[in-house]
Amino acid sequence: MKKSISVLTIFLSKKLIFACCIFFLFSTHSFSQLSDNSKAPGNYRFNLRTVKNDFCYVFSSPARISKKDGCKLLIFSGITAGLIFHFDEKIYDNSKSGKDEFPNIIFDKFSEIGRGYGSSGMNVYYLFGGLCSSMAASELLLEDEKLLQTSGLLAESFVFTLFVTGSLKMICGRERPYNENGPTVFDFFSFSNEKAYRSMPSMHTSCTFAMMTVIAKQYDQLWIKIPAYTFALSVAVQRIVDKQHWTSDVFVGGIIGYSISNLLIRRYDPDVKNELTLKPYILHNSIGIALNF
Repeated sequence: MKKSISVLTIFLSKKLIFACCIFFLFSTHSFSQLSDNSKAPGNYRFNLRTVKNDFCYVFSSPARISKKDGCKLLIFSGITAGLIFHFDEKIYDNSKSGKDEFPNIIFDKFSEIGRGYGSSGMNVYYLFGGLCSSMAASELLLEDEKLLQTSGLLAESFVFTLFVTGSLKMICGRERPYNENGPTVFDFFSFSNEKAYRSMPSMHTSCTFAMMTVIAKQYDQLWIKIPAYTFALSVAVQRIVDKQHWTSDVFVGGIIGYSISNLLIRRYDPDVKNELTLKPYILHNSIGIALNF
């Protein structure tokens, strides 16, 4: 047990702490500059309480799940199970044996868009740092309040997604495709420090979708949304084509990144009520407390 905890600590310290440093470096200025007229509710100031509240909001989201979201979760779970037990191995075998066949040629060409990003684990952090720093620099030049908020949301979504994905990788203990042992091999709670046993979910995919979703939702123009999601999809395809992940790995990773970013975007949307409230009520012969969230 002590070995498992130490391995998990080493894994998170190398990557999560690095991301947190960039997060504090480039988003402190952003959040602290947001004015009372910002899209964010209330007098939003960046501090540890803000991060803590957003963290709690994201990770308590299952308590606020609606029937519609519950149905989506069931659908996503069904798709994931179908991929693991039926399609993962078929897609892997097809890409390995029919590399010169259509549509494998199309997928291979499409994956080239995200190949540079997916070629190294550190490129995830380089892209994150590059986006945050460029937004911070643009804010200083243009004094654009929306850039401030976008850089802050991007920073939080990235760090939260990194934490979730990294933790799930260690918990699931799924073998990667190049191990050639099949897609159903999981060693749950093994906390392996070997890359070959940290396949699900795909961190490249989850972090890319987290960042691109923030950008696409903050700026609704098609000339921004289409390139953003195209890049995210190309990274997902690249991870499959290069035999680094099963199809279900990138599917789950994409859902995680998109969902966390979407939650944060909705949290600071003035048209969406997210506050948890308790209100007493009297109805006919009953007295009670109504919980609204």
